[in-house]
Amino acid sequence: IYESETGHASTTSTSTSRCSTSKPFPTALILAVAIDSLMDGLLIGIAVAAGPSAGPMMSASLSVEMSFLGLTLATALQGQSAKKAIPAAFLGPLAIVGGAAIGGFMAYQLGHDPVLLVGMLSFGTSALLFMVAEELLLEAHEGGGEHLWWVDLQLYTGFFASVVAGKFAPTS
Repeated sequence: IYESETGHASTTSTSTSRCSTSKPFPTALILAVAIDSLMDGLLIGIAVAAGPSAGPMMSASLSVEMSFLGLTLATALQGQSAKKAIPAAFLGPLAIVGGAAIGGFMAYQLGHDPVLLVGMLSFGTSALLFMVAEELLLEAHEGGGEHLWWVDLQLYTGFFASVVAGKFAPTS
């Protein structure tokens, strides 16, 4: 009930902000999160085959990425019904576990042939580097001008330096 300019009481509501306009369901984002999670899990499973410290290191680094991805997904799911939002929120973590199982199985099967195992590890590493360099770095500089070649060079040089340092590090 509100009072009009003439002083008469009225029960008509003038608020249009209470209309029930629901946000569209972020299907494309959920699909992208599921695919990214599956690939990240696959890389974790493959990394376990590389050595005892590679799996936990890959898991720790990807958990940082996934935390931001999870926050983005949670924000996109805000206002959705629980019947849709809860399964969508669980899809990413389930895809990571499934991808890790597939990657671990593949690494185990290919572990008997060192050439195939190295090929699979090389492919996983190259895919991760390509995604970081060509997708994430370009998106980070989107609208900021042209692509700078030396940014990619620094990334690959840093990666090469870490590989070389790993080769010369003492093993226990």
